[in-house]
Amino acid sequence: MSLTCDPRAPQAVPPDPELVQLKLEQQELCLELKRLYGDAFVQGSIRTEASEEYHQLNRQITTVTKTLEQELKREYQQDYFYYIYKEELKKIIKKIIVMALTYVKPVVKH
Repeated sequence: MSLTCDPRAPQAVPPDPELVQLKLEQQELCLELKRLYGDAFVQGSIRTEASEEYHQLNRQITTVTKTLEQELKREYQQDYFYYIYKEELKKIIKKIIVMALTYVKPVVKH
């Protein structure tokens, strides 16, 4: 079975519950700001508490997304290097065994 093509592996990473919750809050706040200030809510709601909350949610979403990407990358790298290390050891052991099995006794000629 291939390491990169396991049919039992999920096709997509399940969404993070914290990220989903933040995005729902952002959408609700966006709809509220659009209701209050129209389609140009960013211009109309400058320096309001709701605007600050909206921008804070955007920053939180960005932070959570970056953190998740970094964790996934770190896990992938650890798995990769663990796998490569094991494969290299197998190759070395196989080479030693092959050399041991094919030993030819030296012949001395007079």
